Amino acid sequence: MNQSKGFVSFDLLFAALPLLLMLVHMLTVTGMAADVGEQTLKSTEITGKLTIIADYAVKRGAVERSLQGTEFLGTATYKPNVIDNSELSSLNTEELRKWMELDSLQISWEKGEGTCIYRLVLLEGELKKLYVCGG
Repeated sequence: MNQSKGFVSFDLLFAALPLLLMLVHMLTVTGMAADVGEQTLKSTEITGKLTIIADYAVKRGAVERSLQGTEFLGTATYKPNVIDNSELSSLNTEELRKWMELDSLQISWEKGEGTCIYRLVLLEGELKKLYVCGG
């Protein structure tokens, strides 16, 4: 009788072991898939935020303007994709970075650190790439 109890215990152990291993493997794979999904979502989110900033810079923030009328009652005509270097240098990147909840932000003529996108713009009649980089 004593040997038969031992045999049943070993049989149960060898039957349950593969099930436990499959369960652990399934939990590990699920965790890894969730991590990859989270990283992909974060990368897509950063690219979207940089795109919004780049569109703002080339459509309103750093473009040439011509003011008409008085200072308070006048209107401004914006020239999209025609960059004014003084407007670009006065663009408040720190405020944009905080507003978009980014760790870093750089708007320049050279590629910077992190994820970068660029827009083709005119600077003094010359076609150039304006890089917006951050993370």
